[in-house]
Amino acid sequence: VNGNVLVPKAGERTPRSDDPGSRRIVGNLLQAFPAELPNLPRVTERHLNTNAPQEIENREGFLRLDFKQGENSDVTVRYSITDYAEDPFELVLGRYPQTDLRNQGLRSSWTYRFSPSAVGQFGFDFDRATAALSLTEAYRNLFSPLGLGAQVPDVDFKGDSLQDLGPGTHFPRDRVQNRFQFYAGATKITGRHSLKAGWGTARVQVNDLQSDRSRGVLIFAADFGRSEIENFLLGRPTQLNIT
Repeated sequence: VNGNVLVPKAGERTPRSDDPGSRRIVGNLLQAFPAELPNLPRVTERHLNTNAPQEIENREGFLRLDFKQGENSDVTVRYSITDYAEDPFELVLGRYPQTDLRNQGLRSSWTYRFSPSAVGQFGFDFDRATAALSLTEAYRNLFSPLGLGAQVPDVDFKGDSLQDLGPGTHFPRDRVQNRFQFYAGATKITGRHSLKAGWGTARVQVNDLQSDRSRGVLIFAADFGRSEIENFLLGRPTQLNIT
């Protein structure tokens, strides 16, 4: 994938804080930006046009089992699964979330022949769809000195001197949808007539987790008599917003 991003200039790639802890954290955050220097000075002095790979992986599986329980009874079970995983392109580390999708389906039925002209069936179906949009491991590792685990904040450059870090305040997001269906039916053939009767019921359940700013946003701005990039290199943010 090709795109343009705002990156530090050559003289803006070294932490300036006297505190060893701050220097380590800022040094890690600087690694989020590509190693290339700005190459589009006609746009702004920090614009870079660059490329990044994107990886997509698909996996599918299917299983079917048929059982014959005597002469008049049959059981069928089918299961299918589809996985989709997308490692986003990262012109700047962590700008987009990791995407993991999984769809599963279970089909089961029991058929019983009461007589050559009378057949009954009972079935259960289950479908499950899950979606997880989470932070990439590379972005979480940038904050490893803080020991925050997965709850690492976004970084917002208020004046947009540099590209913001992080996928956005509404990630991570998890969504699960379950669908349960029961059904039964019977068929009776009498002479030239076929009588059918049955019933079915279904339940759909959705669990959706999204919390804005739950990881927090670290804001760097032109405060304290310094530019926002100077404050960033010194490890002195203006605000931390968190819910």
